[in-house]
Amino acid sequence: MRKGIVSAGALVAGWLAAATVFLATNSPAAQAPSVALARQVAVLSRGGPEQRARARLYRLFAVRAPGRLPASLRTDPAQGALSIRCGTPVVRAVAARLAEMPPDLRAEAEPLIRPARPGAGRGAAAVSPGGKTVTHELANWLVTTHFSIEWGPGLTNEDGTTPPRDDGPLWDGDPAVGGNGIPDVAERWAAYFEASYRKIVEEYGYTHPVVDANLIPVYIANSDPDTFLENLGGSTYGLTQPGDSVPYILVNNDLSFVPPNGAGAEGLPRIQGAMRITAAHELFHVFHFLYEPDAWVPDADDWWFEVSATWMEDEVFDSVNDYVQYLGDTGWPAWFYKGLPVLLTDSLYTLRAYGAVIFAKYLSEHVGGRQSIFDLWVLIRPGDEPGDAGMRILDALDAYAAAQGFEGLPGLFLGFAGAVAVMDFEEGASYGRVVARDGLTHDSKAESLPVPGYLGAVYAEDVPASDVTVDLEGVPDGAWGLALVVEHPDGERVVLGSSGTGGTEIAARTAGGSVHASVAYLARDVVPESWVLSSSSQGPSDTEAPAAVENLDVSPLPGGFRASWDPPGDPDVAGYFVKWGDGAGNVGSRTLFGPVTRAAVRGLPVGVYQVAVLAYDTSGNRGPSETVAVEVSEAASDPPAPAAEFLESHVETSAAGDGGGGGGGCFVRTLVRSVCLESQADARVK
Repeated sequence: MRKGIVSAGALVAGWLAAATVFLATNSPAAQAPSVALARQVAVLSRGGPEQRARARLYRLFAVRAPGRLPASLRTDPAQGALSIRCGTPVVRAVAARLAEMPPDLRAEAEPLIRPARPGAGRGAAAVSPGGKTVTHELANWLVTTHFSIEWGPGLTNEDGTTPPRDDGPLWDGDPAVGGNGIPDVAERWAAYFEASYRKIVEEYGYTHPVVDANLIPVYIANSDPDTFLENLGGSTYGLTQPGDSVPYILVNNDLSFVPPNGAGAEGLPRIQGAMRITAAHELFHVFHFLYEPDAWVPDADDWWFEVSATWMEDEVFDSVNDYVQYLGDTGWPAWFYKGLPVLLTDSLYTLRAYGAVIFAKYLSEHVGGRQSIFDLWVLIRPGDEPGDAGMRILDALDAYAAAQGFEGLPGLFLGFAGAVAVMDFEEGASYGRVVARDGLTHDSKAESLPVPGYLGAVYAEDVPASDVTVDLEGVPDGAWGLALVVEHPDGERVVLGSSGTGGTEIAARTAGGSVHASVAYLARDVVPESWVLSSSSQGPSDTEAPAAVENLDVSPLPGGFRASWDPPGDPDVAGYFVKWGDGAGNVGSRTLFGPVTRAAVRGLPVGVYQVAVLAYDTSGNRGPSETVAVEVSEAASDPPAPAAEFLESHVETSAAGDGGGGGGGCFVRTLVRSVCLESQADARVK
C-alpha cells in the first residue's frame, strides 16, 4: 500500500518526483510507471489551485484509469520506472479535496473515487457456510472463514503468466498438490489473508462488529475486463475502499514488478513475499476505515494509516522486511529533518508517510511494545460511551505519551530523536544513518542549515568527547528540544533529553564516549530566525549514580524475551539501558528513554541469554546492572499456514481454459488440500 523505492538508480526524477505521484497502468501486461508523469505532477503541485487539482487528478488516473492520462505522460521504458504500492491515500486525498476542484476536473474524478458496482447478474447476496454475509461481485469466488476472494476470467498467475496454475504449494514447506479446480494464486491470497486475520484480530485484538458479521471482499484486480470495480494500476500492490457494508480490498493480478523484499531475491518467493505483506497491510486498512473518527482530516492524519499498516505487515510477516526500502542512507533518514509527515508542507509528504514507519517501530520497541499501537487506536477510535468521539492522531499521541509518564508528545519525540541518531532498533542495521554535521547553527539569512520541520530534528556528531554541557541559544520559548546520545567505550549508551523555555541545555557525563546531538522542533508555527548549538567541557556536577532497578523479571518469547522491572526510586532517573548476550556472539542492547520499565526483544536465535538492566540519571551517570538468565527455546517465525477451511468455491473459467473447474462450477468444503465436490449442496454438508 505504499509508494516504493526500488533503488537509487531508479529514482531518475529524484526524491521529489518519487514522493509526489503514485503511478500505475491499466492491465497486468501494461508498462511500468512513467517518470515523465512524476515530473509533471511535481511541477503541477507547485502551481496554482487548478494546477494542483490537476496534479491530484493525474495521481488518481495513474491508480484507477491510467488510459486517461495524456499520451505524453505514459510510460517510456527508456526512462526507467518507479514501483508503487497502493492507491488508498491517493483516492482519499482526492475525495477530501473534491469540493475544491474545478467542476470539469471534479466530474472526471468523482466516478473514480468510488466506482459503481457491476450490473445485474453478479451482485446476488449470499450467506457463507460460516454464517457471514457477502455479495459476490465477480464471476469466480473462494470463500474462507473471513474472506471472499473473487476474480474474473482474465486471471493470471501472480507473476503475470498464464494459464493459472493449479499444482503448486500454497505455503512454505507445503507439498506441491493440485487438481482441486481452484487457481493457486487465489488459494495463496486466501491463505495470506487468513494468516493476517489470525494475527491482527485473534492475537492482537483488533475487531469491529462490521467485520464480525460480514466476509471481507478481496477482488483480484484486472482479472475481469467487463467490470471497472476492480481495475488497479499495473504497478500498484493493493487498494482498500469503503464498501456498502464492509470495506473491500483490491490486490493486483500481476506482481512481477515488485522489488526484492527479504522473502527472496528472484521469482515467486519475492512475489509471494509481496503478496503476504499486502494482505496484512490492506487488512489493517479495513479496520482503519471502521475506526476513523469524524474529526479525522485525511490530508493531515492519514499518514498514521500508512505508518501503522506498514508496521503491521512486518509484525505479521517479519521475514519479508519490505518496509526497509523506505529507509537506508538515501531513504527516509536523509529527510528526517523535515519531520513526521503531520503537515502537508512539501512534496515529500508521501515518501515520509511510509518511511515514518520507523516511528511506529520506536513505539513498539522502546515504549509500550506492540500494545502501544493498539492503545493508540483505542484512543483514535470513537468509543461506545456518549461523547467519546475519538481523537485525531496527534491528540492521541499526546494523550498516550502523557499516560506513559512522558511530558506529552514532545517528551516522547525526544527519545525517538535520540534512537534515530544511532538507529537503536532491532533491525536498525538496515535503516541507514541520518545526515549528521560537525556543528549546528542556523541563520535564516545565511541558510547555513535547513530548519527542521515540526517533529523533525537535525543532528551533529563529534561533540567534544569529554564531560560536556550542550545548549541551544536564540530559540523561542518552548519550541525546541535537545536530545543527546552518549555512546560509552564499553558499549553502553544513554539518551538524555531536555526541552523548556528560552532554549534548553543538557550537562552530560560522557566519560570519553562519543556524543551525538539532535535539535528537535517541538511546536507548530514557531520558526526562529537564528539558533546555535554550542558545547563546553564544563560537564555536570558530581552526583550519586542511581541505585539498581528492582524486581527484574524476564520471560521467554518466540525468538526473544520480555523484561519488566521497577524503578530504583531515584527521582532523576532519565532512562534505562538493556543489554543481552548468549555467550556465543549473539549480543545486543537497547536504550529506553523516559519512564519506560518494560521491553520486548525479538529476532534472537535460540539459546540461554543473560539479560541486564541498569538505570541512568539526567546527567548520564549509570547505576549498577541487575542480571537475569532466560532461555529462548523457540525461534520466531511467520504465522503458519492457516488451518481454517475453504468453505466454498465457484470456478467457471480461467484465462486460458485451464484449471478453472468443471464448467458448471466447482464447490468445495474441505481443508486447503481438497478435492472438487460435485455440488454446492454437497459442499454445505459437514
